[in-house]
Amino acid sequence: MQIKKGKTLFSYKDTWNLNTQLSKVIVSGLLKFKEVINAEEGRKGVPASISCYLVEQGKISYDDGFSLSDKDWDVCYAYFEYVLDEMIFAFSDNEPDIMAYDFKHNMIRDEVQDNSPCVSITIECTNKEESARYNKDVVEYNQRCEKGRELFAKHFDSLWW
Repeated sequence: MQIKKGKTLFSYKDTWNLNTQLSKVIVSGLLKFKEVINAEEGRKGVPASISCYLVEQGKISYDDGFSLSDKDWDVCYAYFEYVLDEMIFAFSDNEPDIMAYDFKHNMIRDEVQDNSPCVSITIECTNKEESARYNKDVVEYNQRCEKGRELFAKHFDSLWW
């Protein structure tokens, strides 16, 4: 992927794993966005989608029907920070590394039976508890990524300052 004359160009190779290419762009933009809005001069408020959601959830309320208390603004800022962190997590490359877990899968090739063209392969796990922990971590990772991507879609139009 490259930018030429203000246009983003993708190569044939980039399209093989376009999700990875787009994730790099999105996470880079989200990190910079978070840096800018957290700068002292950057924070001017939160997107209406955030405050409206928090009002609907009963977590904040408007003092006079139009304005928020300082405490409610803090709740809005904290929730917006959480939303951004979840979006960033969803597009970052931080999937659990199988090599960090203490198990292996050994493949045992069984003999071909009766001149059959099919080969039977048995996979044996050396540490079932550790394998189960890895599988649980992968499921939790995927669920968190899905949630972060849903938040990205929900608040996409609110990514401005």
